[in-house]
Amino acid sequence: MRLVALIAVAALWAGCESAPPPPPAAIQKTTSSGEVELTLRVARDRISVADNVTIRVEAAYPETYEIDFPDRLGSEIDFRSAVSDTSSPKLGEDGKVHVEQSYLIEPYVPGPIMIPEIEVRYQDKGGEQPGVAKTEAFEINVDPVASAEEQTAELRDIRDPSPCRFRWAGRSPEACSPWLCWAACGCGGAHNASPRRSRSSRSGPLTRSP
Repeated sequence: MRLVALIAVAALWAGCESAPPPPPAAIQKTTSSGEVELTLRVARDRISVADNVTIRVEAAYPETYEIDFPDRLGSEIDFRSAVSDTSSPKLGEDGKVHVEQSYLIEPYVPGPIMIPEIEVRYQDKGGEQPGVAKTEAFEINVDPVASAEEQTAELRDIRDPSPCRFRWAGRSPEACSPWLCWAACGCGGAHNASPRRSRSSRSGPLTRSP
């Protein structure tokens, strides 16, 4: 029975799907102005009022340029924003300097909030007139915080009714084939239910029934 159980477990492993790759950014847009290119990246476009979201703006510009990111985004009346990180300048394969600045956004109340255009000023060190590159405005939806009763109800709804509770190398039970789960559980139950000889019966003398 142990051999059967091991075969069932091996089949269960083969029937489980690999973990899905991380989802792409919810918002990713690229705009340009002259020789300056801006790429906007936002991982999520929906958060709760108790959460925050990071907005990343990457600027690509010639080596002879100087750029200036804003210190904050929008108005403090709508949401709180602050610079969370600025990367070191790096020369890319396109021959331009790449710098990314991140902003942390914290909402005040539930409801949609509009993130306005992000203006990045630039100027050629050679003395040309300064310019401004802008990202596109976008919206982030802010949900209220769920109550304890709502969270309990959601957990009841998403609870897996399948009897399979095996987890192998980070794979969830939902990714396993139902018949393999039943097979593994059945083999395990049969193995546990099979009679076992006691130590005394194995060590005692053998007797032949009349």
